[in-house]
Amino acid sequence: MKTGKSLGELVQEIERRHAEKHDYIAESSAITMDNDRPQIAIRGTGNFGITNHAKRQLAEKLGIPAVYFDKLAEKHPALLAENVNELARREPSRMMVRTLDGDIRAFLSDRYRPLDNFDLADAVLPIINESGAKVESCEITETKLYLKLLLPWLDRELPVPEGLKMGVGHTFFVRRIIGAVTISNSEVGNGALSINPGIFERQCTNLATFKDEGYGKLHVGKKAEGDDPVSKYLTYETKRLDDAAVWAKVRDVVRATMDGRVMDSITQKLVDARGDAIVGNPVKVVEVFAKRNGLSDGEKGGLLKHLTGSGEMTRYGLQWAVTRLAGDADSYDRASDLERLGGQVIELPKRDWQVLAEAA
Repeated sequence: MKTGKSLGELVQEIERRHAEKHDYIAESSAITMDNDRPQIAIRGTGNFGITNHAKRQLAEKLGIPAVYFDKLAEKHPALLAENVNELARREPSRMMVRTLDGDIRAFLSDRYRPLDNFDLADAVLPIINESGAKVESCEITETKLYLKLLLPWLDRELPVPEGLKMGVGHTFFVRRIIGAVTISNSEVGNGALSINPGIFERQCTNLATFKDEGYGKLHVGKKAEGDDPVSKYLTYETKRLDDAAVWAKVRDVVRATMDGRVMDSITQKLVDARGDAIVGNPVKVVEVFAKRNGLSDGEKGGLLKHLTGSGEMTRYGLQWAVTRLAGDADSYDRASDLERLGGQVIELPKRDWQVLAEAA
């Protein structure tokens, strides 16, 4: 598992961003790109830089291909500004613009319902403290917040598959896992608020997260009303009252995910996965898996190395190799994606697994 900030550092950064962020509902015609640099002016508010994530969203909203957008931004900024400004004028729309530290961090639909990290922390941190859960890793990136919890009271053993003995023609052994929960959220439209159970393997510090047993809340709400070309979004107190029911449900789901019944269900899936053998060529299995899931060449090489070192040519072994690969990732976001991909290996329908396992 990749480490990030301490919990204290995370809370401090959440509070800082909460105090510094601003949200606007704006007509596209009130937004103008500068000719000389990647800077956006919002009428009546000021000039802003723009994050890479927001650039992608702006390009998508205006129907500008990402490759073309990037080329113009690098080599022909005046032509990019002309494209952006003309399309924004000719095809008017309303959008939510989220800013932080002098930069636009998101261009979103005016139906987007912000579920902010400050409120998420306020909802779940008391439960974490009361329960005895351990915050093993946490981080806040340009696009997401992550809280990764270990639940020491959910300690399970994965026995050697029936009919096999340790050291007789293979390297199967008893594995110990403990329950985990990954809570993630994006304030900028990069995924829903989600609460996903998982498992943490003690020996190797691998984390896998699962979707089937989890909870996701899309950030979709009512269309923002108003006639002004640019207006501030709802006051914080109004939004907080409006979101109260969401946070109550989040607290309920976090508590339920800490229950042993969810862990028992996942444990059984993992036990079954140790009996799903990889019967094809492991090199080919990795090639097919990497292509299907968009792994880079470097990640593909690392995955093969970890699979052959896992001690198990099984579905569980492939999951282990994917989550071990997460520890090699350059970014916290990518590591978290790979932890989720590890869970997806276990969740694959039987037919899809057989096609993969028999690759030759």
